[in-house]
Amino acid sequence: MKNQLLTLLILSVLLFSACKRSTEEDKDFVGPRDTTTPIDFKVFRDSLKCQFDLVNFKTSKQFFLANFSHEVAWTLVVKGEKSGAICSFSGLSQKIDSTNTSFKGEADGIRFFLAGEKCYATLCIAGWSRVYQSSFTINQTRKFDCVLLDDFEKTFSDTGFVSNYPDPGDSLVSVKRGVSDLFLEGKTASKLSGFDMNTNYWLTSLSSQNLK
Repeated sequence: MKNQLLTLLILSVLLFSACKRSTEEDKDFVGPRDTTTPIDFKVFRDSLKCQFDLVNFKTSKQFFLANFSHEVAWTLVVKGEKSGAICSFSGLSQKIDSTNTSFKGEADGIRFFLAGEKCYATLCIAGWSRVYQSSFTINQTRKFDCVLLDDFEKTFSDTGFVSNYPDPGDSLVSVKRGVSDLFLEGKTASKLSGFDMNTNYWLTSLSSQNLK
């Protein structure tokens, strides 16, 4: 009987020592991290700020500033008032600064930010109903690495695509250059339009003889 009690005691001690209680100090966990804002969460100074009110993207970068009482998930979206260009940032942190919102003037889509336009930065925090906004103006846009074929911002006589050869079997074929509402880059674009009356999939050709 004593041997049985001793055996049970030893097994109980081994089982208790083998079971490790999970604590808040344990760093390893399974599943998504809880990023909801706690009850006492707050945004210090209750604001989002832009580092610069006027920014020249050819020489500098823009970044944004906000400090939180707790680490939270957030999303910041920059949108051009006229171009509609968008650049977004997101993260999980206790503050927003140059390390996580370095904005170089680039856009997420095909629209480009424009020189002289006003931009709005909007901050949303997961689990927090308030939305914060700040604004700045672009003095000059950034210079992108690209191969320039033609510059429609120049006068018409200076552009390379100056001559067109329309299909005589089609109608209302025209090549126009004017202010574009697409804002791909710059304010001016060349537009080709017409009706393919003879269904040969050809409206016109453009001469590139003046391209350098």
